[in-house]
Amino acid sequence: MLKKEIEYKDFFGETQKGTFYFHLTETELVEYEADHATGGGVANMLKRLVDIEDPKQLLTEFQNFILMSYGERSADGQYFDKHPDITARFKNHAAFNALFLEVASSADSAADFFLGVLPEEYVKQIREDEPGLVAAAFQPPAPPTNS
Repeated sequence: MLKKEIEYKDFFGETQKGTFYFHLTETELVEYEADHATGGGVANMLKRLVDIEDPKQLLTEFQNFILMSYGERSADGQYFDKHPDITARFKNHAAFNALFLEVASSADSAADFFLGVLPEEYVKQIREDEPGLVAAAFQPPAPPTNS
């Protein structure tokens, strides 16, 4: 689970700081693979990201990944609520905007976020089997050229 402090400007223009939680379970990762027909685990999911050439599609993947991992942790640590209303509320939160811009503009931030929300055993496997893959997958999209 990733506990992330995010500094953002609220809709009154005031600087705020909040603590937000992000996590993906093994079940969610299997469902993601099935929905996207990636198969082959998280490494193949990352390889798919490396192959995306359309900057808009890559940004959409970043946004979806942030939103699917966001939730509210219970005080007793027994559950992590990802009800669609919670996700929708976060998508409209100024902190989401700040986090999205951070992740979309920095490969290091994107890689840190991605690894932070994965179960530890997945991170270990990726680092052993595919060194360098995470950094390659989260290169920020190149700006469009005026040709």
